[in-house]
Order: sequence, then C-alpha cells, then structure tokens
Amino acid sequence: MDLRKEMRKRAYDEQLETEVERYKTTGDFNKLFRMLKSYVNEKSKTYVKEYQARGLRVYFDDFAGPLWDAAMDLIEDDGYRKNTFRVVLNHRLNDRAKNVIRDLMTDKRKALTTASEFDEVLEETIPDKTVDVEETAINRVLIEQMSHDESLTDEEKRLFQLLRADPEASNQKLAEKMEYKHKEKIRRLKENLREKLARYYYY
Repeated sequence: MDLRKEMRKRAYDEQLETEVERYKTTGDFNKLFRMLKSYVNEKSKTYVKEYQARGLRVYFDDFAGPLWDAAMDLIEDDGYRKNTFRVVLNHRLNDRAKNVIRDLMTDKRKALTTASEFDEVLEETIPDKTVDVEETAINRVLIEQMSHDESLTDEEKRLFQLLRADPEASNQKLAEKMEYKHKEKIRRLKENLREKLARYYYY
C-alpha cells in the first residue's frame, strides 16, 4: 500500500476518534457531524454504483438515510472499542446497505410458476393509494428493472407496458391492441415474460 495513503488514513482515523471522544465528553457535534456526513455520503454513492452495476435500480436516497442512522447508532455504542471507529463503521454501513437491498426486495421473492400468476403478481406490483411508502418504493424498483430488462424483445416490452397499464386486460383485448389476429400470440408472449422475468423474484 502507498505509504502516504496509509499515513493519511491513519491521520483520519485519529482525528475521527478525537471527535467521537469530544462529542461524548462535551456534546460538541459540529466537526464530527461534518466528517460523518461526508463519509456516509461517499459510501452511499459507492453502494449506488455497486448495486446499479449488478442491474438494480437503486438511488442515493435509498442508502443515505439508513446509513446515517447506522452511523448515529454507532456513536452511542461503546461496544466497538476492540477496533477503530472507522473500521467498525464500515462494517455497520456494509450491513445496513445489504439490509436496504434486502428490504427493497423482500416481498418479491416468490418465483412465477404460471402465465396467469404473472398477471396476478404484476397487478400486485402496481402502486395504489392503499400502499405505504416503503411498498411503493419496492414496487417502483421492481417494475423499472423488469421494464428495462435487455432480454425482452420489442413485442414483449410493449406487452409488459400494456399489462402495467391494465393488469386485468384479457388476452383478446391485448391481442387487439397489439394488432394480432389470435390471442394465442399473447399467451406465448406472457409465457416468455414469465420465464425471462422470473429471476427478479429471487432477491
């Protein structure tokens, strides 16, 4: 490791420890707040890039709040003293980031087993006024991922959008909108969607 980089890291650790102690003894949170806020924001950006690279549509705000809460919890916890504050903070932030992803996907774990079940699940993922904020966020992430899936053909993407707009539409109605002569074409496209998008239900 680069010596200068190591020295800067060590100096940062020492300063962070000093500010944590200052807060605990005097209640002065000003400098510690700035240090932690900057650190948490950078970590949030890093997690966004990491999980977006895995194909997940997540955003800065998904992480910033929960990670900040984790940092605040650690300040009040004296049990981390076996290691430096920053090292333990990194562990706590990593765990909280994983929880963010797990929470976003927790209600979408079941795999689709039939084309008709696809209709039911799609209908469930359309946000309505009775859905709370957290559930709406989960739905939005899932729907956006599915609608942008690169494995879908143009026909499949069009059908997906039609189902998104009207989950209860019959195969005959969908066939008419897509200008197909036979509704059997819709059934086959739904089967394709079921197979290609089933992986989104294993998070």
